[in-house]
This record gives sequence, structure tokens and C-alpha cells, in this order.
Amino acid sequence: MGSFSPGIPHRSPGLRRIHRAHQALYTHHLLETSDSDWGICEVNLMPGNDRVLIEQLKNQQLLYTVAEKGADSTALKIIGSMKEALHPEIDGCDGILRAMTRPHTAIVSLTVTEKGYCTDAASGQLDLNNPLIQHDLANPTTPKSAIGYIVEALRLRREQGLEAFTVMSCDNVRENGHVAKVAVLGLAQARDRCWRRGLKPMPPSRAPWLTASYPRRRRKRCRRLPTSLGSTIRAPSPANRSASG
Repeated sequence: MGSFSPGIPHRSPGLRRIHRAHQALYTHHLLETSDSDWGICEVNLMPGNDRVLIEQLKNQQLLYTVAEKGADSTALKIIGSMKEALHPEIDGCDGILRAMTRPHTAIVSLTVTEKGYCTDAASGQLDLNNPLIQHDLANPTTPKSAIGYIVEALRLRREQGLEAFTVMSCDNVRENGHVAKVAVLGLAQARDRCWRRGLKPMPPSRAPWLTASYPRRRRKRCRRLPTSLGSTIRAPSPANRSASG
């Protein structure tokens, strides 16, 4: 593969297996089979293991291994669709926001789990009492939530005369695109009602619904894979040999 641009900043807690085994994998296939210059900028926001995983990816040139388990064999594939890997404790909030405000950034995809949207279960609206949201309202330029990063990045893009990116929720959440839209518009309105009106039309929220279940025994087996690829496997990801669209 030649050089490519990280046009898809992806936010996730712990760089979720569902993302590594699906979106990043298929982006890699696209790069292998076309002249596309798409790439992924991985962003983990949580402390602890999230930071460790980003450090591991940086140390292994942003490469990781997908183990495709078939009926009779396991195929190992090195995935090279990641161009960057960022964490606020390593790269700072500014580093993440810079990636989100590059002119070629076109999609911000999310696997943040249901809690990551910071919505209220009863009303379906943004929970303004959520500690992360309260922090982001008080400190909008140094957000902690994924929603806070999106809203601040959209504000910066608007100031710079750049088009909004697409928000793509990849979480297994009912009406996930709508949930993402409600959360982003809710925080934008809480920050500035006039600016919220300026966001219309809202960047579209795509709603793929990926469902995968990886038994614990498969994850353990994946961690025991031999280093037959010539390097230590720090971030293996199990996947089915066949995929459903």
C-alpha cells in the first residue's frame, strides 16, 4: 500500500474488537484492492488500558493482527489501515482536535458503547447532569467525552470555513444514528443556542448495526497465537471467516 490520509478519526474505549475486526479490516481490504487513500486515525479517550493499547500500537508501527477462524484453520492477517493512534494523555486534547479539523477528515466513527453518548435512558435526550458533559460544558476546549470532542471539532471547522464531517455510529444501540445526532445537537445547544441553529443541517449520522459475540475461550485462544508473523501480537482481534453485510 502507498501513502494514505487518516480521513476517519475513530473513537472507542479500548479500541474495541468490533472495530478492529470489521471497519478497520474492510478499510484495509479497500486499500489493498483500490487506489483509495482512506486511512484511520484511532482515538482512545479513557485512561488505563486505553492508553496502554495506543502505546502498543505506536510501538508496532500501528499494525495489528486479525485472526480469522474458519472451520479447519485460523488465518492471520496484518492490518495496516491505521495511520495514527492518539490518546489525550499522550497527544493532548489539541492533538485530537487537530486531527478532527483537518480538511480531509470526512468521517468521525464511534464505538463508545451506549454510555458513551451520555443520553438519559428515560427521555432519550442528552443528560446534562452526566459528569463528562458537565466537564465539557465548563471546559469546552478540553473535552473528555466523545460527544464533547465532536461538538468542539465542528465549532472549529465552522470557524475555519470547513465542511462538517459525517458522524457514523457503529455501536450496537437501537437507532444509533439518531442517538448520536440527539447527543451532538443537545450539547451544541447547551453550549450556544445560536451556534446550534447554525449547525443545521446536521452532519448525517450513518447507522450501521454491527453485532458480534466473541466467546471468552476464543479470545484466550487468540492471545495464545504463535508469533508466526515475525512479530509479537500485541492487539490480536478474533473474527469470523465470513462476514455479513
